[in-house]
Amino acid sequence: MKPQSQQFSLNQIVAMLEDHPEIKITLTNSVQKSELFEVWATYWLDTWKKGQVKDNTFNGTYYASVNNHLIPYFKNKYLSDITPSDIQEFFNSMSTKYSLETLKKYRSCLKGIFTTAVENNLCSQSPLVSSLRLTSHVSPIIKIAWTKKQYDIAFEYARHAANGLMIMVLMETGISRSELLGLTWEDFDYHGRCLQIRNGLVECDSLESHSWQLVHDGLKNEYRIRTIPISSELAIRMMCKSRFVNIDGKKIYANYIFHSPTGKAFVPHNWYNRAFRPFMDELHSAFPSIPVLTPHELRHTRASVLHEMGVSLYDIQQLLGHRDLTMLAQRYLHTNPELLRDSLHL
Repeated sequence: MKPQSQQFSLNQIVAMLEDHPEIKITLTNSVQKSELFEVWATYWLDTWKKGQVKDNTFNGTYYASVNNHLIPYFKNKYLSDITPSDIQEFFNSMSTKYSLETLKKYRSCLKGIFTTAVENNLCSQSPLVSSLRLTSHVSPIIKIAWTKKQYDIAFEYARHAANGLMIMVLMETGISRSELLGLTWEDFDYHGRCLQIRNGLVECDSLESHSWQLVHDGLKNEYRIRTIPISSELAIRMMCKSRFVNIDGKKIYANYIFHSPTGKAFVPHNWYNRAFRPFMDELHSAFPSIPVLTPHELRHTRASVLHEMGVSLYDIQQLLGHRDLTMLAQRYLHTNPELLRDSLHL
């Protein structure tokens, strides 16, 4: 006959042990409190992120978040001692200093740290629970965009301006600064009238040499790899652009379509100061009603103008290389009040 199980309270168990001192009980816990947050967070960075993402993503998104903010706050705590209330208090303390987007980066890092900690038996469960709330009291940076009329004026101005071709490419295609500077002649198909977006050019702190280097290697994610059709005008202007530069009387082939005066890759901040910002300043001087934009705001402008022209969100998503439509709608589409007024018959 199968013996019936019995349940005893803790006090009953203690009393029985006192009556039978010959019985030895060793209490074990399957979860070992063996790591401080600082130790495991550093290990997580080196094992799960370093070398798995691009250097600039690793430095800007993961390393900076973990070493500048998460470790200083949680460093003296064991992983298994950190509670959901500790996590909430951390985000509450950050709410007056950082934007919601930055807080989301911290949450992403914490999720990775604790998920791997649970998988490696360093804590029984993650303290990032569903009740966690992220709130920021920092006003988000307001991105501005040109109207369709301002866009048309700027595009016409670029046709005759120094460095105007690169501005026209940015405006028509909606590509980012890194994608523009990463374009090589192999990416340009004149007969097909399109650009292959395959690489970006960024300046980042190398994890190996610990020095700032230009990196021309792939894009942020697979969604950014795309083929963008261009107008006949843009194709002809690019075809007529010289592929050589004269250096000390010698013709040197410039691999990049938009390059430095020496034919080499354009350092992004040098390009901004020497080519992009002068164009914007000159445009604003000629047309004071047209605001100066950043390269990223030109992406916003292109999305908004295309949306205003009736282009579908899906097509705009494909053009800009976005992961999903939600991000596109939230960040890139700017409502024109006058168009909305006309739609509402006000």
